[in-house]
Amino acid sequence: MSSVSGGQALDLSAPRPYRLAGVARAFDYNSILHLLGKESDGAVARRIGCVRKDIQRLRTRLRIPPHNKFTRLEHLIGKVPDARLARRFGVSRNSVTRRRVALGLPPASLRQSNADQLLREYVAAINKELFS
Repeated sequence: MSSVSGGQALDLSAPRPYRLAGVARAFDYNSILHLLGKESDGAVARRIGCVRKDIQRLRTRLRIPPHNKFTRLEHLIGKVPDARLARRFGVSRNSVTRRRVALGLPPASLRQSNADQLLREYVAAINKELFS
């Protein structure tokens, strides 16, 4: 059981139909619970064919924090140049820079000899996690 604001209790153990605005049929939202907070709301919405706002509303109702695209690369910020991280992970350099500044980290040196090695090790670890 999970508690929601207002004292309501959600029973997440039993399949429960949930109707979303963009979906013509009710669906078992337990089938997407494992994706909430781990993928963006938009990606989850595209997967089941509804609008992002519906997934955001459901995620918020269940008190699941939003997906943070930087969690996978946060330990590399400040060690690897911002532009290199941005290219590798498909985000803008400016967003990596803003995140680095928010964390209070200085920029990485372009001549930092271990930056490529760190990236290779990290990508290998992610690939191992995803494909094992």
